[in-house]
Amino acid sequence: MLTTNAKDCYHPEIDRVEFDGVKVTFETQLKIVGVIYDNKLNWSKMASEMASRGRQALGFLKRLGGLISKKDLCTIYEYFVRSKMEYGCTSYIGAAPSHLEKVDKVQRRAEKMTAFEFKSLSTRREAACFSFICKILSGECVEPLLKMCPDFKLEHISSNCNSSGFMGPDSTRSSRSDLQVKSMVGKLRKGTT
Repeated sequence: MLTTNAKDCYHPEIDRVEFDGVKVTFETQLKIVGVIYDNKLNWSKMASEMASRGRQALGFLKRLGGLISKKDLCTIYEYFVRSKMEYGCTSYIGAAPSHLEKVDKVQRRAEKMTAFEFKSLSTRREAACFSFICKILSGECVEPLLKMCPDFKLEHISSNCNSSGFMGPDSTRSSRSDLQVKSMVGKLRKGTT
């Protein structure tokens, strides 16, 4: 897969690429462990797939509507519908708002169905990214990922990450300052990391 912003991303040399004697075909999208990467990296396919999964699961929830209580519907939504839509959210947090809106629309439909207001998916995506960043900075991530991260030397540490990845006053591990972490989350949302 060739990733580019060019309108015509075809290059004549692509047809001649071989790996171990096998001709490599050019793909416009690639699905790895359930995360869909397209050649523009705009995450439209991934957001559409997540929304589709959510709508299918929500259909099941709608059929259960008259059989169980609203509270049980909320619990089922959180465990079976929302979890499908949040899969890989740290990858596509930088998607355009119009793409993320497809996923958010499914949650609004669930809120109407259950008469309950859930925490917004955008807030949950940001929390997941923030937790991921804290784990990287505190050294709790897998070794290959840790090797790719630069060694940060901090002069001033105003906050720490606790074991769950969220900020806490009683933590003993060092991390970046609040401002630095917020800046990183902002860059992730914009897709500029």
